[in-house]
Amino acid sequence: LLKYRGRSLEGFLFPDTYRFFPNASIETVLQKFLHNFYARAMPMLADTHDVYITLIIASMIEKEIPLSSERPLVAGVMYQRLRIDMPLQIDATTLYAKEVKNARYDTYQFYGLPPTPISNPGLDAIWAAAHPQESEFLYYLSDPRTKKTIFGKTIDEHNENRAKYLGK
Repeated sequence: LLKYRGRSLEGFLFPDTYRFFPNASIETVLQKFLHNFYARAMPMLADTHDVYITLIIASMIEKEIPLSSERPLVAGVMYQRLRIDMPLQIDATTLYAKEVKNARYDTYQFYGLPPTPISNPGLDAIWAAAHPQESEFLYYLSDPRTKKTIFGKTIDEHNENRAKYLGK
């Protein structure tokens, strides 16, 4: 597994269109990906308290929330849960944990953030993680039909949303 400064490159390989010569070296490809990440993503991350934590949050948002307009609100929910020491319980981390065969990524089993990013987030996920929207919400789920995010303030409200939108 390729590492960057002792950490996985997951999260730093900025999703974009790239052109390479067929004989381009791995070093050339990585250099181009990382240069693009620093040129495009770092300006948004520069004022954050911790760039790596913000990138981990952005990676979860990228995998979890399809609609860009809802991402800042979900970022706010994630940060709020972390502040009050509530489990994140993010489905995308459970799937990633199974994929990489490492339970430590499963935020249903472990409190706090996964050890590294779980995807390579785009600009809107990074922006959302760097600019979370505060709210009273602690819960959310995705409507499988519309892909819209449904928010809840209490566990009772969340359970009602689960029954209504997920049939659970």
